[in-house]
Amino acid sequence: CPLPEDAMLALEAAGGLDAGEAAVEACAASMSAKNQLESYFENLRTYLAELEQRLFSSGLHVLGDPPSRDELLAYLTAYFEDGSWEGGDRDATSSDDPADLMEGDDSRELPFPEAVLELILDGKSEADVLTYRGDSGMASPGDPQWDMYLKAVREACSIRDLIKRNTE
Repeated sequence: CPLPEDAMLALEAAGGLDAGEAAVEACAASMSAKNQLESYFENLRTYLAELEQRLFSSGLHVLGDPPSRDELLAYLTAYFEDGSWEGGDRDATSSDDPADLMEGDDSRELPFPEAVLELILDGKSEADVLTYRGDSGMASPGDPQWDMYLKAVREACSIRDLIKRNTE
């Protein structure tokens, strides 16, 4: 849940996170003065609740122990398959076809080919993943689906990088 841009500027002006508690307090004071603090806390609360719903009990909650490749694969697959990452209501975007509504199966296809998921799991940079063209059916800049593909790749790389920081 990112801080508002002006709050990030206040944090950086106070020396960044390396400056410790004083910088965080300066950031909070700046947000409070601009009446941003309450809405940020509400967004953070919503984000944490969503994250909690998506986390598995199989190791991702253990601080200091990064997830295995299989655990990361399972997490990313679950995260993208439910469709809520797109920012819309899952029910509004799901199929009405009874054949698609098998009991217990509300998953979707991943927003990128398996080869792209492998690159993400291998730790390739966002730029490397976005420039990969190994699949002829992949979205390209200018395609109608490019913006959604770009958002999905960025989100997957960000999640991977944040989860891998679990050891810090």
